[in-house]
Amino acid sequence: MARTGATEPLTVAQLEEAERLTHVIVNQLREIAHGIFPAVLAEEGLAAALIALVESVPRLVVIEHVEDHRYDPNVEMAAYAVIDETVVGGSAHARDGVVRLSVRESGSQLEVDVLDEGWDPAWAVRETALADVGDRVGALGGTLAVTHPAAGGTCIKALIPLRPGRSCVRGS
Repeated sequence: MARTGATEPLTVAQLEEAERLTHVIVNQLREIAHGIFPAVLAEEGLAAALIALVESVPRLVVIEHVEDHRYDPNVEMAAYAVIDETVVGGSAHARDGVVRLSVRESGSQLEVDVLDEGWDPAWAVRETALADVGDRVGALGGTLAVTHPAAGGTCIKALIPLRPGRSCVRGS
């Protein structure tokens, strides 16, 4: 059918289909973005990626310990996501305060501990964002816990299985 220069009105069905496709595309973009991490994580590992992350945020972040090992890429991405969401995402809602982080092997798991002394637990938005990160950790068979000590701040602890049967390569 030839079009004349006039705009033909869209039908309800066409508008509904356009809305449906828009939702599909947005969900696909979210899935892609969820898998994007800094190149340094893939190239140099978790320790180097955390150093780069800490140097990029305006808050004081203290790395108390980080294993200098290479792990399964999914384990590294999950650990990085926990810390990134806490440090970078939390900066928007945090009061002044130090963030302390530690990443250690504990048996067959990678233990990620973050203490954000300035995070205001009243920000429910933060809990929602961490729930998404918890889903990533959970998909690997791990757990994510968020607690609020009486002294203030927020503690985030992730336990991520190291995937027995896969080797860890000592970092340089």
